[in-house]
Amino acid sequence: MKIRRRLGVNIWISVVAIVLMIVTLAWTFREGYRADQNLRLTDEIRKVVSERVLVRDEYLLNPSEQAKNKWYE
Repeated sequence: MKIRRRLGVNIWISVVAIVLMIVTLAWTFREGYRADQNLRLTDEIRKVVSERVLVRDEYLLNPSEQAKNKWYE
């Protein structure tokens, strides 16, 4: 009877360890996905900011009507 009980305890410990590994792996993939999303968002923000800086500089250096329209878009 002791062997059967120990075997049952070992099985439950193994199951719990496997579940913890699965949860940890899922969490790791989730964090990697979120980091990738943050990098994409950062790239998009940098792109928009650089475009706005170019439009602003064009408007400040050449205050024409076309540059003014681009600035206020």
